[in-house]
Amino acid sequence: MWRGNTKSYVGDAEGAIEDLQQALRLNPLDVTIWIAQTGMANAHFLRGRYEEALSWASMALRQRPNSLSTLRVAIAANALAGHLDTARQMVGRYRELDPAARLAKMKEWWWFRGGEDVEKYLEGFRLAGMPE
Repeated sequence: MWRGNTKSYVGDAEGAIEDLQQALRLNPLDVTIWIAQTGMANAHFLRGRYEEALSWASMALRQRPNSLSTLRVAIAANALAGHLDTARQMVGRYRELDPAARLAKMKEWWWFRGGEDVEKYLEGFRLAGMPE
């Protein structure tokens, strides 16, 4: 699971999906399954498969409704999939959990990732109404 998430966060989406699928098969009852599900959501988001990303993010949010990392994927995926009302509602929820949330702060989280991936997330956040 951790190897898959690491691959996802450094931009190896296909490698991440393989590793995370294996983790989910090996331990489908893991109490931290939401971490693997969030990794799957992120990997599918990076590949431009926004609806698939939303499916995984929804599963993870059922397990951990206040996970900021999962909400970030869900916000950006909803926005880029054209579900702007849902994305905007999720920004409101996110900002309840993290009132200081701003695009500038989000850029800091992805200092290690390539520019295209960061820009894709930021585009989603902008569409969803996240303050600069």
